[in-house]
Amino acid sequence: MSVSDTVIGIDEETRQRIFEPFYTTKERGKGTGLGLSMVHGIIKQHGGDIQVYSEEGQGTAFKVYLPAVSEEAQENKAVAQPNKISQGNETILVVEDELSVRTLAARILERFGYNVLEAEEPEAALMLMQKHAEKVHLLVSDVVIPKWTGKPCIHNSGNSIRS
Repeated sequence: MSVSDTVIGIDEETRQRIFEPFYTTKERGKGTGLGLSMVHGIIKQHGGDIQVYSEEGQGTAFKVYLPAVSEEAQENKAVAQPNKISQGNETILVVEDELSVRTLAARILERFGYNVLEAEEPEAALMLMQKHAEKVHLLVSDVVIPKWTGKPCIHNSGNSIRS
């Protein structure tokens, strides 16, 4: 499979790092740099390969190679019944600076019965922890959050959470 464009192309330095997790050429807050890393991982897990060819000013082409399957696809007539998934009732604090990621995480957790508190930045997370200290059972946090160096500790009602 090949996907290509004829736009600006990709410089050599970027092309060398394009499949690295968290590598992005976008401005802060405009993307996570996980998309191509995830695509690369999925293709590799299926025994395939992905290559990128690009020339500045000429465009870019991604070529995906997946292994051939020798047997014919079989029609699956049985409809699998999903396993019943248990529901939670704990409170989870989600700290994520990118709105779309934070919203998605919160909605998924809420579907499974969790009460979700959301914070975009450390200061808001600290305020929520102080306000709901006895109720927060779990902190789910972005790996990299602007203004949070990993040194602060939150101490509330005998609970402590280290970033």
